[in-house]
Amino acid sequence: MAKKKLGFSLSGGGARGVAHAGFLQAMEENGIVPDVISGCSMGAVVGGCYSAGIGTETLKNCLLRLTKKDILDMNFNFLKSRSIFAGKKMKALLSRYLGDSEIENLKIKYGCIATDLVSGKVVDLTEGDLVTAIQASAAIPTVFAPIERNGSLLVDGGVLLRNPVKLAKKLGADVVVGVDVMGKLKKADRYKRLLDVGMRTFSVIDNLYCAKLGTKTADLMVYPEVGDVEVFNFENLDTAYESGYKEGLNSVDSIKKLL
Repeated sequence: MAKKKLGFSLSGGGARGVAHAGFLQAMEENGIVPDVISGCSMGAVVGGCYSAGIGTETLKNCLLRLTKKDILDMNFNFLKSRSIFAGKKMKALLSRYLGDSEIENLKIKYGCIATDLVSGKVVDLTEGDLVTAIQASAAIPTVFAPIERNGSLLVDGGVLLRNPVKLAKKLGADVVVGVDVMGKLKKADRYKRLLDVGMRTFSVIDNLYCAKLGTKTADLMVYPEVGDVEVFNFENLDTAYESGYKEGLNSVDSIKKLL
């Protein structure tokens, strides 16, 4: 019998998305290697790096050392531009690990999603420069600048869809395991900065509209219990990583049965 092709669909989630790296390590340790990976926002970052051949240990070491200073560079003229942060640091960090990788040439078939502000629709990014695609998928509106591509103005895919399960199937996966790190919206009352208000608004919309879209088509959904790790707070990242690893181990038998 032909082997079923396995796909992982990795959700957005900011800092909570570090759990994806833990999940991938658990899979690797148990001999489960995906044929396809789709991702959104932080899921696009982790999934893209893994698809390009960056090992789980390297991913872990990079992510757990990540700080805001590594990716945030203030755009001091942001009132007259499209974003608070310029995004140059993020691009430089991605380029350091991914170079000029093209999506078509990756070791694992890969795609990510972004939201097109021109058409108001989800866009599948399945070819071309990997760094540019990841940047588009993770371009949180007003936080990072939109990416211009083929007449589109692309921002974070999570604006419309948290988990791109259908894209994984479109890329050829017979069985798709969705990993959702966002969890249910919890009460919060700390809004001291503009960024806090923006991210909370994004989370409220996501929870109301985007959380369950597409997940019904997954063969299995995995929900790491990331706890109090906040989307834009880079503290306790080891907690996120361990939660993804633990939930990955708990899912091994179920995934093997599906295959």
